Amino acid sequence: MRSVESSIASEARRFIKKDPSKLPLVAGLYAASIAAPGSGRLTRATYFFIRHLDDVLDGEMRPSYVSDEATNNPIDYARDLQQQILGNAHFDTTPIANMGRYAVTGLQKRARPNEDPRLLLSGIIEGMIFDNERRMQRKISSRDELMGYYALFNDFMDVTLMGLGEHERTSSFPMFGPSQGRLYSVRDIRKDWALGIINIPSDVINESDVSPITPIDDVTSDHSVQSWMKTEIQEGTQGMRETLDILDTLPDARPTKMMVRGLAKGAMKHLPQIAA
Repeated sequence: MRSVESSIASEARRFIKKDPSKLPLVAGLYAASIAAPGSGRLTRATYFFIRHLDDVLDGEMRPSYVSDEATNNPIDYARDLQQQILGNAHFDTTPIANMGRYAVTGLQKRARPNEDPRLLLSGIIEGMIFDNERRMQRKISSRDELMGYYALFNDFMDVTLMGLGEHERTSSFPMFGPSQGRLYSVRDIRKDWALGIINIPSDVINESDVSPITPIDDVTSDHSVQSWMKTEIQEGTQGMRETLDILDTLPDARPTKMMVRGLAKGAMKHLPQIAA
């Protein structure tokens, strides 16, 4: 069986090849082995297990990297791994399943008594499946559905902090995940629309002259959509600034501060300019 580290490296190479701009992120994950000895591999295994499933469900995985099962039936593939994570099925011997086993076993050792990393990972997988289903159907979601999905950014951060052996959790800065999701939804609106992912909530769609098949230039020039984008940028940025203020008050949390601060500032970059 391929070693976990070898599987991680294979996924890291694939991820960088798909998006070279992610090289600093991957380098940072490997640097964690220096900054937090004993934690780097667990953090990388957790991250790339989730990233692998996200790319499969987003349709961004080349068939040469995965089985026909994964490309033809991505939801079944994700559900199978979800059941393995939850302990409802034995882990199989594939490199990705082995990575998932390593991740959940390590996270369980570092979890607090009131935490269950299996449920956190399962919830993240459920959110990615939700994303797949709405992408395939060009489904319009309610504001509450979207905010529930964005809250999963906090779960992803929590398993990362758990893997690093950090004490803090996003319960100390709860606006981080929803704010990140709101800012990403505006920043990536063109790319997501082309993929079939509609992050404009149903109430805004109903007020606009937009439908799921409207050309993106007409979408972004619609008055109701522009008003929504402006609000998302304003409130998402405010939430991130509140997060940064809270981070400054946290004692003895240098790795947490560095990681969350970097992601928060990154989310606030390259946002479209909306006319007043």
